[in-house]
Amino acid sequence: MVCEWGMSGLGPIALNNQQGSVFLGREMGRASEYSQKTQSEADSEIRRILNEQHDLAKKTVQERREQLENLAQALLEFESLGNVETLMALDMKTLEDIRVHREAKAAQATSTNADTDAPLKPAESEEAAVPLGGEMPEPATRDRLS
Repeated sequence: MVCEWGMSGLGPIALNNQQGSVFLGREMGRASEYSQKTQSEADSEIRRILNEQHDLAKKTVQERREQLENLAQALLEFESLGNVETLMALDMKTLEDIRVHREAKAAQATSTNADTDAPLKPAESEEAAVPLGGEMPEPATRDRLS
């Protein structure tokens, strides 16, 4: 960010003209075509950005510790959470609230699937006979599709 795109207090300058990979025999440091002072300023800027973002991450975790603990408990209980369930945990809903939501969602899915469990009627037209994704066509249909 600092050396490649010039996104820092150093201004809109790119300091990284180095090509190739470190693992292909290139040096690990930045190109030596810049002065030691410029490299030192870039290092200081990188250090400043990293420290600021580290402090911000720590502050965010500390401020939201209770929410993160609630989310962790929900994940331990249910192993995976959907979007709504994650938001419920972050909104400090109880595990029981999340369980009720999951059961209601499962019941709704079951009632919706009950209508589709009936056998499908044979296709009445050629277009309707084309299989849906993931289904293997019958041999006669396979020739028609290729």
